[in-house]
Amino acid sequence: MLVAPKSSGKFTMNMDLDCEYRNAETAYMLGHYGEAAAIIDLLTANFPDNPRLHLFRGYIYNYGLQEYEIARQEYELVLALAPEDVELINTVLQEIIYVENLLKSRED
Repeated sequence: MLVAPKSSGKFTMNMDLDCEYRNAETAYMLGHYGEAAAIIDLLTANFPDNPRLHLFRGYIYNYGLQEYEIARQEYELVLALAPEDVELINTVLQEIIYVENLLKSRED
């Protein structure tokens, strides 16, 4: 379980980003979407310029929690953070189209 100091909500300097990311992945794969979201929310709060964290946060909110607006916001943030990463942009654009279609179908 992820533990952050209660005073600031920030990770300690020796936090192992890779380890916590793996914890989020494991929780996600086990269907523990709330736990995965809690971990990735803290990671993105502490590493706001990491596009891959935001991509995974989008996946969790899209496929796990089905909170499509949050997912779309995360995907759009990835585009802003990594405008030079063609592979990442292509992945994110596909996800945005998917989410847009889901949101549109909800309106109908």
